Amino acid sequence: MKKKNLLIGTLILIFIAFSAFAEQIKQLPTLVDSYSIKPAVINFAKQGCSPEYPREALKIEAQGALELSILVSKTGKIIDVKVTKSSSHELLDNAVRDTLLNGICEAKPGTRNGEPTESNIKVGYVWKLE
Repeated sequence: MKKKNLLIGTLILIFIAFSAFAEQIKQLPTLVDSYSIKPAVINFAKQGCSPEYPREALKIEAQGALELSILVSKTGKIIDVKVTKSSSHELLDNAVRDTLLNGICEAKPGTRNGEPTESNIKVGYVWKLE
């Protein structure tokens, strides 16, 4: 009889715990929706953000794609640029990095819950001769 009562008591506790857990899971989408993160954005078409094709790179018809890791302040200032995947042409890599770090190019800052925040973004850039 004691084992049966213990088993029933344990099952009731499990049910209560599961019910409370299920209630928390129901609230999870609301919690996730209320916490919004948007990454910074760089518009390479904006004046001061688009690098010029380096003359030496044009002479050797250098082309390629590179990937960058860019740190953007909460005011949109580009703080740091690292080439994470090279185009295989240092001239092209440096041209993009130097243009972004020239102080003229600004990004739209990332936000957390609607407030501007410092963020690190990954960006690709392609150099292609037409």
